[in-house]
Amino acid sequence: MSGEHSRSSDHHHDHGSESCDTVGRHGMLLFGADPVYLSHLPMWVCPHNRQCYVEVAPDGTSVELLRADRARHGDGMYTFDPDLFPIAELEPHDGVPARTSLRGTLVRGHFERGGTPIARGVQVDVRQVVWYRELDADAIPEPGQSLEYLCFGRGGSMYLAHELRTRPSFDQVLTVRFIPGTVQTLVGHPLDDDVAAIQFDQAQPVTFGRDDTVKCRLTAGEVTTAVFSLTRSPSASRGFSVEVEIERELYLEINELV
Repeated sequence: MSGEHSRSSDHHHDHGSESCDTVGRHGMLLFGADPVYLSHLPMWVCPHNRQCYVEVAPDGTSVELLRADRARHGDGMYTFDPDLFPIAELEPHDGVPARTSLRGTLVRGHFERGGTPIARGVQVDVRQVVWYRELDADAIPEPGQSLEYLCFGRGGSMYLAHELRTRPSFDQVLTVRFIPGTVQTLVGHPLDDDVAAIQFDQAQPVTFGRDDTVKCRLTAGEVTTAVFSLTRSPSASRGFSVEVEIERELYLEINELV
């Protein structure tokens, strides 16, 4: 892991998005096992003004190293420190990004905050881009803007990631569990949907009945109602709600998104 090129040194690229060179040191949170996801750690300034979640397939040796390291040290934070690349190449066009793989260093802990490299020269293949959006630091909050997350995952591993819309904001990734027997239509009629069938390859917006502020963020251990107003339920209801238990906070960053 190079100590000579930090993300803060990329800020000289901070100019209009049309001319923004997105080459940089784009550190990412790594989480999940099957599937494995990378979450770009964003800022409001170019070249880091992208919120991006990618499903990836690390090379076989790295998968084994990660599994063994988690067994020895516990399933704490892991990050991926890629070689310099233009993150705009992860933006899908016709569903497919220009960049199909990344190479870099796998780090136990935060790659810029004292983390320990456990494997270098790691290659991860991009399976699919779950979410990609350029951030607008000048966007104005909508009146009464509700707390909104992005939901994705499958195979019993479901995640919520706070959607970054206006500043100040916060970057947060959570593991969640849907509570059986709580799926309803948007007008409150019960649905006999199996919560195990609620899974998404592409991130789905989900709102919660509270203000979109860091003080009102979701926290581990709480149970709350998630409203998927734009997503069909497993039984094809147009929009639905479901009770979710917030199991664990994988990541929280506030200071870099004020």
